[in-house]
Amino acid sequence: MMIPQILSLFLLSTSFNSTAALESSTPRAVSPFFSQHNEIQTNELKRMMETNKDLILVDARKRKNDDGYRIGNARLVPPDAPPTHIRAALPSKSSTIVVYCASAKCPASVNLARRLISMGYEDVHVYKAGIKGWVNAGNKMNKI
Repeated sequence: MMIPQILSLFLLSTSFNSTAALESSTPRAVSPFFSQHNEIQTNELKRMMETNKDLILVDARKRKNDDGYRIGNARLVPPDAPPTHIRAALPSKSSTIVVYCASAKCPASVNLARRLISMGYEDVHVYKAGIKGWVNAGNKMNKI
């Protein structure tokens, strides 16, 4: 029973490394699983926004779901964006990046975060509660 699981992990890891090789000039090994330690809660996002002036917020919703409202000064980068769009929107791979989408049920933020990590971005966090969690906590959205 362990051998099929190990084989699955190897195949997943290999496919992620192939993606990294295609999208980054310096590919790096990436775990196929997204660690929980990169998920942040509302209070932590608020603190990061107040204390880190270089923080980059990324709205991972697809363009068709974009209503023009953002948390802070977030940039819209859909999870299926071409690598050239991602590199243009996020030029520094060492910046602190927080990715969010509509709500905890929306997979776009985790999918984009995995992709960013596979492209070599070093400090990626996911605000999984998303816009719904932000607004439900009494915070305001910005109209762009």
